[in-house]
Amino acid sequence: MFFSFPRWFVPTVDGHVVPDHPESLLSQGRFAKVPFLVGQTKDEGAFYYRLTLNSFNNGVYDDNFVDHKLPRILPVLSSFNSKLYPITRQVRKKYFVNVDMEDEDEFRPRFVEFLTDLMYTRCTDRFAKILANHSVPTYEYSFDYRGQYSIVNLQGEQVDMGVAHGDDLQYIFANVWGEEHTMSASDNKFTKNVYAPLLTNFAKTSVPTPQVTDAITVAWAPLAPNKNRVYRIGSKLSVDNEWKADAVKFWNSDIPALMTKKPKKAAEKKKKDEL
Repeated sequence: MFFSFPRWFVPTVDGHVVPDHPESLLSQGRFAKVPFLVGQTKDEGAFYYRLTLNSFNNGVYDDNFVDHKLPRILPVLSSFNSKLYPITRQVRKKYFVNVDMEDEDEFRPRFVEFLTDLMYTRCTDRFAKILANHSVPTYEYSFDYRGQYSIVNLQGEQVDMGVAHGDDLQYIFANVWGEEHTMSASDNKFTKNVYAPLLTNFAKTSVPTPQVTDAITVAWAPLAPNKNRVYRIGSKLSVDNEWKADAVKFWNSDIPALMTKKPKKAAEKKKKDEL
């Protein structure tokens, strides 16, 4: 992947093993209705920041990156393949207002947020809500814990870019980064007292928090249909009822509306023809 990014790995609808598009099957309720644990790291897009610069701009940032490169990036990282310039304009308004585009330090966190929402947030939210609408016990989370190590820094980034894609694995599997990168005492404590119990509780009982403890002080209720209820797993545990509400609306309502909006001239011509 590092040498040929971006690359797509997606199911193929063959009419037999995969009879229809996965989202269609989910929407129709054609899936095993067992409890689900679904979520993402807080800054998933950080993992792809350098990869997108390398793939689309020879590894160099410039202040025209969004305007010139985003129409090329969208069809590669998503299913958007039309109205690319109107989408780009809306993305600029949403994520880059009052950002000094000549300063990469200002640009970087907003672009990471954009990548996170494009590639993960809109999909995680859509998936979780489909499950909940079929009365499936669905536990949605955002993994916010920032420990000693992050994959992007181990790969060479010099700035803190948050909790990147894959950063949560080090709290499940031993020596993910190699034996020379030992876990700190605070990271081990988080794993032992918080993260591992949440996962093992769910595996054993289908409920992440069958009871609260001295370390797990906040109960985790399943997602309600058409409502946000995201469990924030960080140094402190919390429930967020408005988790990324603006981003979810932007990607799952505003942009789809833009895709179906008719060009102004065509709409005016149709109105004249009807008259």
